[in-house]
Amino acid sequence: MSDSAFWRRLATRFRKLQPKRGKGLSLEWFEIDPQWPGGGKRWDFRGAPSASVLRRFNQAAQVAARTKTRRRGSSVDTWLNLLKEERDAFHVKGSTRSRWQEQSGEWVERSGEWGEIPRVCEVSAD
Repeated sequence: MSDSAFWRRLATRFRKLQPKRGKGLSLEWFEIDPQWPGGGKRWDFRGAPSASVLRRFNQAAQVAARTKTRRRGSSVDTWLNLLKEERDAFHVKGSTRSRWQEQSGEWVERSGEWGEIPRVCEVSAD
């Protein structure tokens, strides 16, 4: 199978998962200063119509990530991060930067950013 045929088949898999109306499956991304409680980077799925759709999306995303990066251990996060790098797909919704006084009296700066990839199945297909 040619590369273009492979990607067309994978795009069809992604498109079948996206409902025609509404947002359907979307992703929210958070990057919060790791020194804050709950800090770090993470993706949260929103609007999955069923666990089956989410499972099938994850399977297709792993295949896409492995093929795109040519690495066996590529994960769903790898695919989502590739989509995030495409600014047309990812929409920043907000950010914050603040100074925080530690118990020691020292002032430190904390930051965070969040955004989303709406209709992620459609975006993955394109």
